[in-house]
Amino acid sequence: MYIMSKKCYDTSEKIDREQECVEVNYQHRNFESILEIFSVLFIPFLCNSGKKFLQISNASFFLPACFYLLGSSSIIQLYEPLLWLSSFPFCILYVGFGENSVLYHEMYTVCLYNALLSLTQRWKWLSIVLDGLGNSSVNLKLHETVILAFLEITQNSFTFIEGILICTGLTGLCFATFSYEVSPVVSVLSGVLLISLPTLILLNLCILKLAAKLHLSALFTTCLIYFFSALLVFLVSRSWVAGQLGQAPEVWLFNQIFSHRNSLTRIKIIIWWIICLGCFIFILLRSNRNNPLGKYFTTEDEVLNFRRKTYHALVVFLFLPVCCLDPHFLHLSFSGVLFIFLFVEGIRILRLKPFGKMIHEFLWEYTDNRDHKGPLIISHIYLLIGCAIPIWLSNALKGPVASVELLVGVLCLGCGDSMASIIGKRFGKHRISKTNKSIEGVFAFSISVFLVLHLTQAFHVCPSVTFWKTLFMSLCTAILEGVSTENDNLILPMYMWVLYQALD
Repeated sequence: MYIMSKKCYDTSEKIDREQECVEVNYQHRNFESILEIFSVLFIPFLCNSGKKFLQISNASFFLPACFYLLGSSSIIQLYEPLLWLSSFPFCILYVGFGENSVLYHEMYTVCLYNALLSLTQRWKWLSIVLDGLGNSSVNLKLHETVILAFLEITQNSFTFIEGILICTGLTGLCFATFSYEVSPVVSVLSGVLLISLPTLILLNLCILKLAAKLHLSALFTTCLIYFFSALLVFLVSRSWVAGQLGQAPEVWLFNQIFSHRNSLTRIKIIIWWIICLGCFIFILLRSNRNNPLGKYFTTEDEVLNFRRKTYHALVVFLFLPVCCLDPHFLHLSFSGVLFIFLFVEGIRILRLKPFGKMIHEFLWEYTDNRDHKGPLIISHIYLLIGCAIPIWLSNALKGPVASVELLVGVLCLGCGDSMASIIGKRFGKHRISKTNKSIEGVFAFSISVFLVLHLTQAFHVCPSVTFWKTLFMSLCTAILEGVSTENDNLILPMYMWVLYQALD
C-alpha cells in the first residue's frame, strides 16, 4: 500500500511541476475557488431538497470547504483532490443514485478511501491507515489494484485527480459486473474495459519483451502482436461476453440491429452517422487543402483550438438528434466505439505497421499540452467518454429511458465547451484569475447550452424541461467550467447530470 501511495504522490508531484496552465497561488484564498467548492458541495444537495444530507456520517465529504476556509496555508491545497476525488463522487452517488442504490455502500467506502488517499499527499503516515483498510476489505483491495494498474499503464498521461477519478468509475463498473446481474449492454462495456483492454495490454507487453530478448525483427513482432491480439479477443473476450449474453456476440449484435423491434430506427441512426462522417471527412480534406482558417484567426493557437472544436461540432451533429430515439442502442454504440478508440491508440503507441505512424501523424496535429505529458493522446477519448457518461449513468439508474439527461454530455462538450473556447479566445477581455478563462466564455457556454436545449425541445428531439430548470443547469455548469482547472470533458457532463437528477 505504501508503494501505491508513494506512486500516487510521485505522479501528482511530477504532473504538477510540468503543468503549463496558470498556476494557482494557494497561499491566498480566492473567490473562484470558493465558488468551485460551493458549486460541487452545496448546489446539488440544496437542489435535492427531498434528502437530508447534513449527517454526521457524511461530514468527511465537506472537508474541502473546511480545509480551504479554515485551514492554514500549508493545507489549503488539499481542498482540490478532496473535492474531486471524494466529495464529487459522493455527490454523484448520493444525489444521482440515492442511498437505496445497489452499489451505494461499496462506492461509499471507495469515496472515503479516496479522501484518505488525497490526505496522504500531505501526511505520508496515513498510508498505514490505507494499508489497513485495503487489507480489511475485498472491495477496497480491488480499488487499490485498479489504481496501481491504471497508473502503471498510463504513466503520466493523466493528472493525479483525473487518474483516480477514472479509477473510481472503473471500480464501480467492476462492482456492478462481478457482484450483480447486469444488462447486456453493460456486459459489452465491461467486456471492453475489464476484459479486453487489460489482457491486450499484458499480452502486448509480453510480446515486446520477448521480441527484444530474442532480437526479432520489427515486421515479425508486428505480425505476432496482430495475430495474438485477434486470438485473445476471439478466445477470451468473446467467450466472456458470450457467457454474459447467452449467445454469440456477433449474433446478438446482428439481432440488435436487424431483428429488434426498433430495427428501423437503428438502421436510420446508422445511416445518419455515415452521412455525417462522410460530410465531415469531405470538409476536412477540403480545408486542409485550401487552408482557409488563416483568414479568420490571427495565431496558430487559435487555429488549433478551432480545428479541435470542429470535432466537438461533429459530436453535436452525430448524437444530438438521435440520443433520445434509442438510448439502449446509443449505450451499445458508445461502448463499441470506445473499444475501437483504445485499440487504435494501442496501434499508435506501438507504431504498428502499416497504420501506426499514419495514425500518430494525424492525431498529433490536434494535440495540446495535456496530450504531451505521457504516452497517450487522450483528447479524442475524453470527448467520447464525456458524451457517453450521462448515457451510461442514466442507463444504470433508470434503464434505457428517453430523457434530457442523455443530452447533457453532448450539450456540455459539443455546444458549451466549444463556444466558450472559441468566443473566449477570440473576444475574451475579462479574465478569471485562477483559470485564465474569460467571463465572455462563461456566458457563451451558458447561452449556447440554454439555446440548443430549447431548440431540441422545440423540434421534439427530447422531452420538455421547464425554462427555469434549463437556465439553472446551464448557468451553474458554465460557472463551474469557468472556475475549475480540472478537465472539462470529464467533470462537466457528470456535474450537469447530477444537477438534472437533483432538480428532477
